[in-house]
Amino acid sequence: MLRRATAADTEALVAFNADIHRDPGDEGHSPFMAAWVRDLMSGAHPTFDVGDFTIVEDTRTGVIVTSLNLISQIWSYAGVPFGVGCIELVGTRPDHRRRGLVRRQMAVAHRWSAERGEVIQGITGIPLDYRRFGYERAVDHEGGRTGYLPDIPDLASDGVEPFRLRPATGTDTPFIAALDEQARSRSLVSAVRDASLWHYELEGRLEERYRSALCVVERVDGRPAGYVVHARELWRTRLFVEAFEMELGVSWLAATPTVLRYLRTTGKPIRSSPAPVTLKDSPSVSAPTTRSTARFPTGSPARTCPTHGTCGCRISRGSCATSHPFSRRGSPLRWRRGTPPRSSLVSTEAASASSSSMGAWLT
Repeated sequence: MLRRATAADTEALVAFNADIHRDPGDEGHSPFMAAWVRDLMSGAHPTFDVGDFTIVEDTRTGVIVTSLNLISQIWSYAGVPFGVGCIELVGTRPDHRRRGLVRRQMAVAHRWSAERGEVIQGITGIPLDYRRFGYERAVDHEGGRTGYLPDIPDLASDGVEPFRLRPATGTDTPFIAALDEQARSRSLVSAVRDASLWHYELEGRLEERYRSALCVVERVDGRPAGYVVHARELWRTRLFVEAFEMELGVSWLAATPTVLRYLRTTGKPIRSSPAPVTLKDSPSVSAPTTRSTARFPTGSPARTCPTHGTCGCRISRGSCATSHPFSRRGSPLRWRRGTPPRSSLVSTEAASASSSSMGAWLT
């Protein structure tokens, strides 16, 4: 039976997703997936309701056999906002696969998205698999740059840090949202995050270990100058920086060494924890790029890159190496026919998009 989830399904959905979406070879369940589902079902997310999960259950046992959800977002194309339905947590128990159950749920989620006025649906996951449901690879993501600890400059023995970092509080979310809007102006496609979404990321998640750490960069006199968002745990040997932005007029060259030294200090106690390190690479700090890229559906006519004009990246395969040499993973997008964003720069015929690696960070 296919139905919408209710609050009474919370623990069953948590157990199902923590089991289905654990990494291959892992024993037990995924605590991250369990925390994510519990967060979404808590009612704290600004754009998500518990009924935005679909469930197919075995009517004989009441066990969930497959599920997915729809998270509504606002994106921007060249400054023009439009609705996006992001489909997440698609999973089916092995003994119920290849029965068309995901297709039925996709049709429901696409209908919900259309009823909300969302002009595209997006999903990340298995490359090319979602073409079966009308998706094409359109936006690169997960690009970044990596810096290594020995390259971080030390503060002179008689020096004073020109900036300092402190944990953000709820009163900082309007400032962070304004700087995020400033950062989005550099990307052709971006996700719009208002103060309510930043507040959810700061205080709305139930388990602190799975919240990103939000920090305000302050001048020595206490005035805010920027913000940094980073993971609270290492990924293997890396501490990921998800966002870093400074106010206009503030020198990035002056602030960045302070931020890097903060990240080095923050990562040391995490690295010394008993969690095993499986790779022998050097400890490092990784940050997203701010350059854009474009990807066109396979088989579409060759077109010039909307970010770089006639840079020669007229692609129907692969991404624009001129703009983004780091990532080759594409996020599929599904354009709803007849309802493109109201902008002369976008058309459903081209179905093209460009994104910084920050595009889908906050869901």
